[in-house]
Amino acid sequence: MRNYGVRLANQLAAAGANVRLGTYMHPIQPPARGVPHCAELPLLFGTYALDYYKDKIGTGVAEQELSQRWMRSLTSFATGGGSVFADDTPWPVYTKDRSNSARIGDVGSRISMGPMPKAAQLAIWDRLLGY
Repeated sequence: MRNYGVRLANQLAAAGANVRLGTYMHPIQPPARGVPHCAELPLLFGTYALDYYKDKIGTGVAEQELSQRWMRSLTSFATGGGSVFADDTPWPVYTKDRSNSARIGDVGSRISMGPMPKAAQLAIWDRLLGY
C-alpha cells in the first residue's frame, strides 16, 4: 500500500499538485511486530481501548495522545485543508523524489517530518512490477 501511495504522491507532485504525504508508524504490541495494514484505524476512530484492540494496540498515554492528536489533525485537514497538525507540527508540501512525509506515531505519540521509511525498498517494487 505504501508503495502505491508514494508513487501517486510523486506523480501528483511532478504535475504541480499541492501534495501532503504521511505514513502511520506506531507499532502494534508484542508478540506481534511492525505496523500491519489498517493498524491505524483504532487510533483514528478512537476505538483502540475496546476489548478487541487493546492488547494489540495498547491503551497507554502514548496511544491516548496520538489518537486525540491525529483525530484533531485529520478533522482540521479535511475541513480546511490545513498544513499544520493539531500539535502545531507544520506539514510541508511533498515534492517529487524528496521524501518529506509526516511520520505519524514514529516515537510514541509524536508526529514528525522526515523521509518515508524504507523508500529504497519500496522503489524495488517499481522495477519488479514494471512501473
